[in-house]
Amino acid sequence: TEALAAAVQIVSGVHALRRGLDVRGGAACGSVVVRDGDVFGTTVNLAARAAAMARPGHLVVTREVAEVASRVGMSAGPLGWRDIAGLSTPVELFCIDVCDHDGRWVLDPVCGMSLASDAVHRWLDHDGERVGFCSDDCAERFADHRGRFQLR
Repeated sequence: TEALAAAVQIVSGVHALRRGLDVRGGAACGSVVVRDGDVFGTTVNLAARAAAMARPGHLVVTREVAEVASRVGMSAGPLGWRDIAGLSTPVELFCIDVCDHDGRWVLDPVCGMSLASDAVHRWLDHDGERVGFCSDDCAERFADHRGRFQLR
């Protein structure tokens, strides 16, 4: 419960800064090996792989962590069973939308940073499509070299 609360506080705290930082996380329960101040093991691998799957402002967690989240009033939506590199069997994963932003994210085509739509620093029109940027520098680089950057 304390680890989940800390993860939520980190993700939501960085999101609240409104600096366009792309923060996400993953969590799993299980045993670990501690050696020379570092932590290793299957649980660490699983949490890292889950974090890599998470969208900005979200935590991807295992069933055990989702059950803890439920007990403290958080909603964890099912992502289904996923194959995880380094594990022999699929793992059931869940997603917690820590920042409650309903998926409103924009990708800066210059630097690749994911931005909450309300944290976009500058918008430009490109062939009738609104494109968001994290900074004036990225917007200007895009304007000067539009054909160089791919919109996703």
